[in-house]
Parts: sequence; C-alpha cells; structure tokens
Amino acid sequence: METLGSSYGACTCGAEFDARLVEVRLSGTDGAEVLRDVPLAACPNCGVRVYKAAVLERIEAAYGASRA
Repeated sequence: METLGSSYGACTCGAEFDARLVEVRLSGTDGAEVLRDVPLAACPNCGVRVYKAAVLERIEAAYGASRA
C-alpha cells in the first residue's frame, strides 16, 4: 500500500520523506491569510521540505490573489 509520503521518494541524504499537512501563512494587502492542510514532505534526517509542483502553483496563485 502506497502512503502519501512514499510518493515523494527519498531525500538526497538517503532518508525517506515523511508526508505532513501544514499551514502556510500568506501576508498580503488585506492582512494575513492562512492556507490549511497544505501537503508537503519533510526529511526526518536533515529537515529538507519539498512541495509537489501543483501545490506550489496553488500557493503562488493564492499569494498573488492576497497581494491584489
């Protein structure tokens, strides 16, 4: 059975990423906006964090909207 974390592969340090859901805080002209349950992977060994490209695109779009 594949878990969310295994879809991220391995870190360059060799450890398997752990999947997490986090909050991303965006500061814009209307104050701070919080995106909840944003998926990312974190390396338990070295602390590197990675997002999938589609998730980054959604974060960037929300950030652009918050700055308008």
